Amino acid sequence: MTIEFLDQWIAALRSGAFTETKGSLRIVKDGKGECFCALGVGVELILDKYPRLTKHGRIGYDFRCNDDTKLAVSSMVPILDESGFVDSNEDYDLALKVAEYNDLHHTNFNDVALMLDVVVRKQLLDREARRGEKTKEEV
Repeated sequence: MTIEFLDQWIAALRSGAFTETKGSLRIVKDGKGECFCALGVGVELILDKYPRLTKHGRIGYDFRCNDDTKLAVSSMVPILDESGFVDSNEDYDLALKVAEYNDLHHTNFNDVALMLDVVVRKQLLDREARRGEKTKEEV
């Protein structure tokens, strides 16, 4: 995941443009329309940028994960891989943490955005620094 994408994701969570839900990446609810978990908002941003990644449009990931967070994350692996959202096992762990934080704690999108802004940003910056050190050693 890039810092640029992280910034877009945080902005989307804070925008108020997405209706929150738990236990589903995206689901259509009577009277509420489309509802998303925090990871689902990230996936929605990816699909806006890479619409070819799903054969069935947005309905391609409209499902409940029945409290199985790993299923929700693993079902998105092809989209996450091809979009570049994940480029290491660390990113899969990160996606799982976001889904768990959204679904298993009493959080809202602003809470998740804060966690992304503080915790995940630090992880990404640390990873970039490690990669930069490896590149210097190789030269």
